[in-house]
Amino acid sequence: MEFVPVAFLDALCTALDKKDLEQLQELRRRWSSTAEKHYKGRRELEFHMDVNEDGTEVSIGFFAHLFSYVPSTSLTKYDRVTKIGVGCIQSADLSEKMPLSLFRTKVLPPFTSLAANYDFNFHCAEESQKELAKCLFGSLQGRVKKLCTWYTGEQCIEFMKQRIRLGALRCLELRNETEWPDSVKPLLNSFLESPSFMALDLRESYLTIDLDMARCLIERFYNGDLTKASVRGKPSFSVPILEDFHRQSIHFEARVHGPGSHCIAWEGPCSRILYAHLKGGELEFSVLHF
Repeated sequence: MEFVPVAFLDALCTALDKKDLEQLQELRRRWSSTAEKHYKGRRELEFHMDVNEDGTEVSIGFFAHLFSYVPSTSLTKYDRVTKIGVGCIQSADLSEKMPLSLFRTKVLPPFTSLAANYDFNFHCAEESQKELAKCLFGSLQGRVKKLCTWYTGEQCIEFMKQRIRLGALRCLELRNETEWPDSVKPLLNSFLESPSFMALDLRESYLTIDLDMARCLIERFYNGDLTKASVRGKPSFSVPILEDFHRQSIHFEARVHGPGSHCIAWEGPCSRILYAHLKGGELEFSVLHF
């Protein structure tokens, strides 16, 4: 490492999280000064956007620790966006405004380089947001850890597919006022099989947890590679059917809180229990330690 070119080290530090930079600078080698420069200059920011009623004007705002406003003109190559929100903050509360065309050509290209590892929350699915959604889902790169979104079009599906393929997506929350296309189902199965999977939430959508998804979760639990997991949504099957899976390992099964409620618990490896709890028409799987 002593003879690694400075340009390579600079590019490497650009891609690292602040926590990794802190550890790297503490090694106190000749090249650790590069890590120290990135660490001291690094600000972890939230980036929020909203559009006006006809979708032609975008309002934006960058925010640092304790939601302090950061002017976009002050951004440097050391800064990183760790959270992106659309519609989470109203336009009136975002001070920088510009035509959508200017946002697309002047703001979005340099901004994407600041978003390497981030959470993305597309909070609303109004008609006015459609063009902005196309811009974002068609341009954003990097690794998404948590994605909350409505169905905004085919680019949304492609974005999800790429993020799952990259292997960093941990939490996925899907919402909708309209139906998701059938092409989303294979993506959900791929996500449940992903090593990075931690949580899937379908409660605010018309999508359901089907028996294949439940089977995938139960088998992964018994293979010992689910240390923490949660799946929530409406089931498309009768929950007592799950008692046929690994029946010998069922810790207990019972009706709780009256008719229509059901709870099953499986004992698994490494002192873990998988719960399946049906209540109010919604099913929740969760992995806990005992």
